Amino acid sequence: MDEVLDSAEREGVEIEKNYPEKIGKVKGDYSLKTLFSPILKIRIENPTCGKIKIHKGEENGKILLKF
Repeated sequence: MDEVLDSAEREGVEIEKNYPEKIGKVKGDYSLKTLFSPILKIRIENPTCGKIKIHKGEENGKILLKF
C-alpha cells in the first residue's frame, strides 16, 4: 500500500480504506500485491479518478476485498 499511497498523494487521489491494518493470514501475499498494485496505480493515474474506496468483508470464512 505504501507505494500506491505515495502515487495517490502525488496525483491528488483520496484512498478511503475500510479494513484493519492487520488482516491475518493471507495466502498468496506476493501474488496479491502483483495483482492489486498495478490495478490501483492505473486507476490513480487516470485523470478522472478522484477517490478509490477499499473495503474488506468476509463471507463463509473467506476475506473479500472490494475496490
